Amino acid sequence: MSKDPINTEAVLKQLAIVLRPIIRLAIRRGVSFPAFSELLKALYVQVADQEFALADKSQTDSRLSVITGVHRKEVKRLREERAQDVPIPRSASVSSLLISQWLTDPDFLAPGGVPRPLLRTGSREHGLGFDELVERVTKDVRPRAILDDWLDRGIVELRQDGLIHLLVDVYGPKGDEEEKLYYFGRNLRDHIQAAVSNISIDQNEPFFERAVHYDGLDEASSQILVERSNAAAMTILKEVNAAARQAADKAIELPVKETSWRFSLGVYVFREKK
Repeated sequence: MSKDPINTEAVLKQLAIVLRPIIRLAIRRGVSFPAFSELLKALYVQVADQEFALADKSQTDSRLSVITGVHRKEVKRLREERAQDVPIPRSASVSSLLISQWLTDPDFLAPGGVPRPLLRTGSREHGLGFDELVERVTKDVRPRAILDDWLDRGIVELRQDGLIHLLVDVYGPKGDEEEKLYYFGRNLRDHIQAAVSNISIDQNEPFFERAVHYDGLDEASSQILVERSNAAAMTILKEVNAAARQAADKAIELPVKETSWRFSLGVYVFREKK
């Protein structure tokens, strides 16, 4: 187990900054301190158990108690009650796959590479339709059910021309609470993991993690910067999404043991009145 040469007090100071909005969310959603404390205790034991084992030695309750500060009896209890990973909400996984398909599959793109408005069912004149798009991703959900859900959430719009128009370029949850919380956790986890890796002594190739930040702006200027940032970020996300889709299609032909890597690109834009 390597130990990064970083002052514990300095780490705690930065953790207080990072955790403040998390605590705000917890209080707003009724998560009490005892419940949050129990979660942290369980995570301390879980992470130590899974990621800080000594080579060629079995992990013991006593050792986990020493490196986490959690009482040995509590360690034993928590190891027996190991928390399970939160599953991906089905609506989140299906929607993100469908939109990615619409944005990258040539059969559903107009000249210039933009997503083509679709009829419900394809025709010789208009090409493949929405039903065919859904069937390329899943056979378990009826296209009509997805269309109704997307219309309700503003992901697509059915216009007077009779065509279904995609209103979002990269999928983000709009209404469903379970989806919002899932992406909240997944996106923050990956961002924090990249940042943590970059300050570790054994990280040879740092992940790209940068931010532009300015104070002392007026409201109008800050709003202009938000709009400009949104547009620039969307361009990057669309380009990388297309490349990632091609890579995923090629990986289908590879042995399973060679496809254990995952990739994530995240962008955030934020402003507030101080």
